[in-house]
Amino acid sequence: MVNNYVKNDLLPPPEKKKYSKEHLLTLIFIYYFKTSMSIQDIQKLLNPITEKYWDSKSSISLEEIYKMVFSLEETEVDLLKERLQEEFRISEEAVEKIDGLSEKEEDFLQKFVFVCLLNFDVFTKKLLMEKIIDSMAETEASNKKKK
Repeated sequence: MVNNYVKNDLLPPPEKKKYSKEHLLTLIFIYYFKTSMSIQDIQKLLNPITEKYWDSKSSISLEEIYKMVFSLEETEVDLLKERLQEEFRISEEAVEKIDGLSEKEEDFLQKFVFVCLLNFDVFTKKLLMEKIIDSMAETEASNKKKK
């Protein structure tokens, strides 16, 4: 699979068949993104990163970017827990308003509504990610034309 990433310009080729720290960090990002993005979108997102920040070509390294991104996770997990609890409460309240349901039906519908709320969140965030990535790719292409 790693060879396919190299062949498809998703990951820079190894030097003398050895992978560097930057390769591993990029692979972590690929793994992280694969569940929610197409390979093409991952490529659009990561290629400028690897071009600019690979081998410390810039004032900030790929390792520093990695640490910055993943240091935000703890705060995000706490916020996510709060939001999930709120969505669960909302789904319970929505189903409680329906009269005449058996306990089994109420339980099923509450879970269904909760999954719908979760899916709406995933769907909208995925659309937003795609729009941001497309915008970044357009800006990157525009910058390359100017050079």
